[in-house]
Amino acid sequence: MPSGSEARQPEVRPADDAFLRAVRCPSGRVDVLAAALALINDARPDADVEHVREAIDDWGERLRRQIAHQGAEFEPLTGSLLLRRLLFEDEGFAGDAETPHDPANTELDLVLERRRGLPLTLGLIMIEVGKRAGLPLHAVSFPGRFLVGLAMAPRALLLDPFRGARIVLPEECQGLLDAFQRPGLRLRPEFLKPCPPDRFVERMLANLKHAYLRRAEVDAAIRVQGRIVDLRPDEPGPLRERAHLELQAGRHDEAVRDLESAVRLSRDDASHRAATEQLARAKRWIAALRWKTAS
Repeated sequence: MPSGSEARQPEVRPADDAFLRAVRCPSGRVDVLAAALALINDARPDADVEHVREAIDDWGERLRRQIAHQGAEFEPLTGSLLLRRLLFEDEGFAGDAETPHDPANTELDLVLERRRGLPLTLGLIMIEVGKRAGLPLHAVSFPGRFLVGLAMAPRALLLDPFRGARIVLPEECQGLLDAFQRPGLRLRPEFLKPCPPDRFVERMLANLKHAYLRRAEVDAAIRVQGRIVDLRPDEPGPLRERAHLELQAGRHDEAVRDLESAVRLSRDDASHRAATEQLARAKRWIAALRWKTAS
């Protein structure tokens, strides 16, 4: 097995790479909104993303004034109801039930333009607007359905962004699992815990990658998987997944390099063996393909 000194170094990116700045902040905290905006420019370099931040700032200020007008600065439930009215009634945001796999649902500028999105992107807007008004909102990476938590004593209140920030009662949580996950999965306390910012970004990236794959846009999916590699530079799994996609796209040399790096990064016998076997299979497949082409 390789020593830690042989671990693959993070890929070289431009010094002004906005995504890397967002996920590798000096403070150590991932900036989820900045990462989401950077992903827009990955797909569309000329897109104006600052208007997204400006809109969120404006809604946050409007919400802050509404909360103050109601005298509800210390009433987070009232504040969350005002947030719901602002975004889902006044501004007309809603979950996109018709085309949920459209990549536009993960690109915030298009979510703002269409007023349609996924639970995750709508939840991000809720959290960022609420944060600007002092609401203690946090992400909840519930299996199959991203939720927003409102910190209240004695326990957090759950809100469903896809259904207009409707309150999710405790007895409804098992029903959500049954609807979106495999039968028999039982509700566990960790399903309701706050989602760390890096996991928030990773789930956003996974949604976007699968949206591209559903449209057979493999190169775009590889680009997004590269951002997962950026987010997890010391882990072999993201590299192995990118190599799998690169082989599908005929990018054989890149796939081999990724798998060789995954082998070096593997820190336990099982992952090292899996990466080594995947590398060997890839080399055999590439060799057979080249032999077939040459003959």
